[in-house]
Order: sequence, then C-alpha cells, then structure tokens
Amino acid sequence: MDNGKVVEKIELGSPLAYLNYVSFSYDNIYVAIAGCYPWGVSTGGLFLLYDLEKHMTIYRNGVSKAVWTTAFSKDGTVAAYTSSPTTFIGKCDREAVKENEKEINLSVIGGYNFLTYSPDGAYFACSQQGYIAYRNGAGDINPNWGHQPSSLVDIRRASAPNNELIRFNDLSEMGIADTFRRQSVSSVSFSNDNKKLLMVGNDGVIIVRNLHLEKYASE
Repeated sequence: MDNGKVVEKIELGSPLAYLNYVSFSYDNIYVAIAGCYPWGVSTGGLFLLYDLEKHMTIYRNGVSKAVWTTAFSKDGTVAAYTSSPTTFIGKCDREAVKENEKEINLSVIGGYNFLTYSPDGAYFACSQQGYIAYRNGAGDINPNWGHQPSSLVDIRRASAPNNELIRFNDLSEMGIADTFRRQSVSSVSFSNDNKKLLMVGNDGVIIVRNLHLEKYASE
C-alpha cells in the first residue's frame, strides 16, 4: 500500500533469475507475474496468477520457457506469452475446484505471442515474436540469439482465442547485415470502436486499416 503496509506475500518457489513483468487486474483482485528461473533450475519460465482476495494461486505454469509479459483486459481476461513463443489467455472467473483450491483454465496458443487487447477486451492481436537464448542446451552460443522479429499481426476473438479471424503480414524492415533481424512489427493498437487497427513497423512505417471484424467474426 502507499503507506508502506504489506498486504500480501506471494511465494514464487525457487528464486528467479529475472522478474520480467507484474500486472494487476482492473478490479485489483488478481495479480499476474512473469519471470525466468536460473539455468538448470527449471525449463525456464514462470507464469503465476494470484487471487488477492482469496489469498491463493489460481494458475501456475513453471514448465514453459521464459515468460516475458502479462496483461489484463477490462473484463478480466488475462494473457501472457513465453519465448517459444506460446500465449496463455483466458477469463479469471472461469474457475474449477481442485483439492479445495481455485484454479482457472487458460487457452494455450502455440507459436504466437500476445501483443495487445482491443479497448473493450473483445479482441486481441498476436504475432510470432519469440526469443532464442544466448546459449543452447550444449552450452554453445546460438548464432541468432535474442528476440526474434515477425511482421505478422494476427487478430482473434478473446472468447475463442484458438480461431484466427484475420491476419496481416505487410510490415517489414530490411534489417542489419549478417543478422537474422529482418522483419518485425513494433506496436499495434485498436481504435476505440474496434473498426480500425494501427500498426507500426520497425522501419518506421505506420499502417492504419479498416478491420471489418464483425464480418470475419460472423463467418
């Protein structure tokens, strides 16, 4: 609290090498934590979702690769993505009881990283930007290590995250000579009415387009 009072202590298990991101739900009931364990402790990542009212962990994934960010929509949908990339997304109020504890079920989208929600939380955008570690399992340096770029922007409905509505792949960057960093979307944003999408590429190009999401969603 702003007066210095500690209201909760959340156990994360083994000490993290990196605490990458912490976010709160709009109603301040949930907190989501993303991080990475030290080499050899786990497969890499931690994604933990905690209920501050019931004082319990309601989702925990410690077997994925490093988790980079977490985000909540206004209607209580939470999302996170890993180095793979893999996106976890789902509503916090979809609960199941297991051994007297509350758990939620999240959808898992392999091969995609979360980018942003639409303002009302009905839709979200994702891409295919993963991360390759500096060294591989044998201890050798990966020649293309680091954040992996992608020019893909994929739009999906938050209530049906495994179904693609529409994709765009027209942002590009010539990149740096002798590297793998060639194409990437830097940022995306929905208009307040979900009718337009703004995309920014690493080359500085800005694209604003009409989405017609109602048409794609109905089909």
